[in-house]
Amino acid sequence: MINTISDFLEQLKKTGLEQISLNDSDIKHTVTIGNMYEGLTSEILNKSIFSGLNLKIVNNSFIYNDSGRLSKEMDCMIVIGDGKKISFSNQYKYHIRDVVAVVQVKKKLYKNDIYDAHENLRSVIEVSEPRDGEQYMNQILSDSYKLLVGKNLPSYEQLPDLSWREQMMYHYLQLQAFWPIRILIGYESYKKENALRESFYNLLKDAVTEGPKPNYSPVNFPDLLICGQNSIIKNIGMPFAYPLEHRKEFFWQILFTTNEKPMFLLLEMIWTRLSYRFSLGSEIFGDDFSPEGFHKFLSCKENQIDESYFGWEYNYTSFSDEQLAEAPKKMEWEPVKIDENETIILKTLVKNGRIKCDEELKKFLASKNVEVTELIKSLTAKRIAYQENDEILLLIDLPVIALGNGQNYIGENKSGEMFFWMNKQPAGNSKT
Repeated sequence: MINTISDFLEQLKKTGLEQISLNDSDIKHTVTIGNMYEGLTSEILNKSIFSGLNLKIVNNSFIYNDSGRLSKEMDCMIVIGDGKKISFSNQYKYHIRDVVAVVQVKKKLYKNDIYDAHENLRSVIEVSEPRDGEQYMNQILSDSYKLLVGKNLPSYEQLPDLSWREQMMYHYLQLQAFWPIRILIGYESYKKENALRESFYNLLKDAVTEGPKPNYSPVNFPDLLICGQNSIIKNIGMPFAYPLEHRKEFFWQILFTTNEKPMFLLLEMIWTRLSYRFSLGSEIFGDDFSPEGFHKFLSCKENQIDESYFGWEYNYTSFSDEQLAEAPKKMEWEPVKIDENETIILKTLVKNGRIKCDEELKKFLASKNVEVTELIKSLTAKRIAYQENDEILLLIDLPVIALGNGQNYIGENKSGEMFFWMNKQPAGNSKT
């Protein structure tokens, strides 16, 4: 379904831009021009949301918090309920808890425009004062942490025992789940993906020329930036997740780019948040479980400046225009291959959720000429289990093990992906 609607939105956008060009190219009034493009964006957003959820699209409106502080004016917002109507206007004020997504709109989106929009979207963060979060936010945090870090979400009480990086990821992903989605859309923009990449990178470089800036940490970047047919995607777990690189240098691939399907990315971002907030079934996304292919763009690592202050160091991955013209190959979703010894251990893990790394386990594995450390290393590399203290813990929420045809597999089935894959295989596989 998501592919069908995203294609429709691409056509809607194209038709809308043609209509503006044909009928209203004589309009020179800046505010009116802005209104046209914000109106087109509102039309696209209206076609992106589900009926029956009390969702609305409002333009040129504001966000407030419990302290009464207002954000800057937001071009378009996906909101819940009626909000507070601003006197003698068609504008509204919405409490931060009722804002699903914020979209800033630019007719032209170049370096200075990206900077202005970044500053505007930052005001969403500034009004997001601490408050009791809803349960869906914790589920987003849990799933994001698991996908990126490769471990189950720790309890708040366990945080002091974690590495600094794991603590940082916990807090940053918690903020991402807590804040509304922040999106930036530009219509007449860079034609080439490389031009967008270089512009964003130069903007970041210029911003921190005189030293670290608190407003340019990874978490402050927009979640999605659409620039014509090119996009910058933030790697925050939901909906796009590429695991952290646990290396000394540049371990978090924070931004990716692509020159394909911007409306698909918009839908993925919005629908994922709605699916958590309103407990919508995974069937809204269809049965394509293959991860999208993106180009690496910016990676980052923490940089300790002094005893109490940390900053961020960024690394830019450069590509030629020819390399970017070749879309990264989209990999078909497949479960993980497991050997016979891993199958035995994983069956117990599926049943109990954890296994003690005690002498009994070591003795059992030794009888099969397997070292515990090597088994754990293999399971961790495959991102299906990991060791914490003296236990092996399962990393998959709804695992299914498939046996047969000389090869065993394990895969996630939370959205039906494992059963979908099994149904495509030749007869002969069984499941447990």
